[in-house]
Amino acid sequence: MGNLAPEEVIGEELLAICKDENRKDVFKNLKAFFERGAICNEAYLTEALFILKIRLFPDEVLDLLITKGANRRIKNAFNHRRGYYAFAEEHKGFYRGKCSVWRARDRVIMKRILKELGNPQDKIPPVLHITGSNGKGSVCGFLGGILEAQGYKVHKFQTPALINTNEMITLAGEVISDEKLILLTRKVIKTYFKIKDDPKLIAEIKKADELDASRGKVYTDPVYENMLYWCIQVPVMFLAFASVPADFSIIEVIVGGKNDFTNVIKPKNTLATVLTHIEYGIGSNDGTMPKYHNDGTVENSTVAACYHKANLGKPGIPMIAADQEPDGLAEIRRVARDEVKTETFEFNRDWFIKNETKNDFTLSIFNKEIKIQKSKTLIGDFQTKNIATAASTLLFLREAGKIKLDLSLINDGIQKTEIPARPQRVYNSFLNKFLGSDVEILAGVIKLNSRGVQPFEEVLEENNDYTNYFIYTASGRVQKHGTGALAFIEKYFNDASRLVLYEYKEFYRGSIEKVREILNEENIKFTYKNSLSSALTFVKNEIKNAKTKARVILCCESMINMDKKIYYFSQSN
Repeated sequence: MGNLAPEEVIGEELLAICKDENRKDVFKNLKAFFERGAICNEAYLTEALFILKIRLFPDEVLDLLITKGANRRIKNAFNHRRGYYAFAEEHKGFYRGKCSVWRARDRVIMKRILKELGNPQDKIPPVLHITGSNGKGSVCGFLGGILEAQGYKVHKFQTPALINTNEMITLAGEVISDEKLILLTRKVIKTYFKIKDDPKLIAEIKKADELDASRGKVYTDPVYENMLYWCIQVPVMFLAFASVPADFSIIEVIVGGKNDFTNVIKPKNTLATVLTHIEYGIGSNDGTMPKYHNDGTVENSTVAACYHKANLGKPGIPMIAADQEPDGLAEIRRVARDEVKTETFEFNRDWFIKNETKNDFTLSIFNKEIKIQKSKTLIGDFQTKNIATAASTLLFLREAGKIKLDLSLINDGIQKTEIPARPQRVYNSFLNKFLGSDVEILAGVIKLNSRGVQPFEEVLEENNDYTNYFIYTASGRVQKHGTGALAFIEKYFNDASRLVLYEYKEFYRGSIEKVREILNEENIKFTYKNSLSSALTFVKNEIKNAKTKARVILCCESMINMDKKIYYFSQSN
C-alpha cells in the first residue's frame, strides 16, 4: 500500500478485516482494530458496514461500526433480498441464464406452465405493455409515477434487475417480498416438474426445436438443456400480479415483442402497447430478432426490430409510438395496419414536444398545450421524450375514456418517479454529506460508449464552471470502448487527479483491468484505487486542496449488476 495516503492505509486495513474469509476472526479483529485507537472516515466505515451486511453478520458486529460513525441506514438496506439469493443458490444449475438467443421451446414450456397454473395472465389488472430498444424502463417508471400521483395502485414488471431480483416485480407500489417471491417461484418450479414428462409437451418441444433448426439455430452446448430463467420468472410475475388488487399493470418486455415471454396477454386485458425508440444496434438484444424472408434471407436491421416489436400489439388496442427512424416508423405503421389490425398514435403526428427549455417543455396533444416539468433528479435530454411518451399514452387513454386523469398532478408524478441506478442527480445522501454539500453529485449505471455517456456530457456542457471528477468501476464483461467514450473521458477527465478507477470485487474480478489497459493504450491519465472508499477519499482531498466548485460523477458500467455501494451510498438519507 505504498502509494496510499495514511488515511487510505488505515481504511483499507479496515476493509481487509471485514473481507477476511475466516468469519470467526472478523469481530475479534474489528474490536482490536478500534481498541488500538484506529480512526477511519465515514466512507470506509460505511463500506465496511456494507460488506458485513452483505455477508450476513449479526447486528452486534454491525453496531460496532455504527458507533464509530458508519451510516446506520446501510444496516437496514436490502433486507428483502437475502432470502431469495439463498433460494437461488439452492437451485443453482437449474436455471439457464443465457437468453441472447431464444429458442421456440422456451415459449412452449412457459405457456404450458401458465396453462397448468390456470392462466394467471388473464386475471391481472389492465395492462400497459412496453417495448422498444431503449427508454423502456424510464417510460415504465414515469407511467407508474404519474398514475400513482393520481391515487391509482400500480403493479410493475421491469427488467433487467440492476440492484436486486425483487425489484423486477412491484405490487401496488411495494417491491415483492422475499417470502412471496420464494413461495411463488417454488410453485412454478413444482408445476414445471409436474408437466415436463408429459408426451404432449415433449412433442410440442420437438416441433419447436425443428422450427429453430430450420432457421439454422441448432444448439449442442449443454447449458441450453437447463430451464431458461424467464420460463419461471414470467409466470411468477403473473401469479404475483393476480394475487394483489391494483388498478393497472405496467409490463416491460424482456427484450422483444412478437416472441417475447410476456406476449401472452389477451387484447381484452390490454389498454395500450407502447413502443419507445427502436433502432438496431442500440438495444441489448435487437440482434436476436431477425426477420426471415420467404427467399431464405435473414435480415437484421431497424426494420426487422420494428417488425418484431410492433407485433407485440393487439387487434383494436392503440399502439403508442415514440420517436422512430423513418424506415422503422413505416414498418410499424405497416405491421399495425396489416398484421395487428390496429391504429398508431405517433410522436410528431399526434403529439408534439414544443418550447423545450432546461427545466420544462410543452406537450401539444388533442389541441391542448400542457406545460410539463422535467425530472429534477433523472438527467439526460432523452428523458424529455420518455416523459412525453408516458404522459401522451395516459392522455390518449383519458381522451378515449379509459382512465381518469387530473392534469394538475402529472408534474407531481414525474418529480416523484425514482428509477434505480439510472443517471441522476444525487441529493440529501451520504455522498452529499461526505463530499460536501456544495459539491454537485451525479451517479448511475452506464455503458461506457458515446450513447451511454450522453446524459453526463449534457450536464457538463450546460455548466462548465465546475472542476469535474469521474469515479468509475466496471462490474461486468467489458468490451473495447467506442471512440465516443474515450473522447468524452479525454475531454473532461484526462488528468490523474480527476479520473479515478476502483476495483469492484464482490462479484466480478478483473473487469477494471481491461479498462485500465484501454486507457493506457490511449495515453489517458488516471488514478487507480482498491475500493470505492479510497476513491471517494482521494477525490474529497483533491476537492479540498483545489478550493474550486466541484462536480463528481460516480458510475458503474453494466446492464446486469450495478456496484450496490454506489446505489446505496447515493440514496437519500
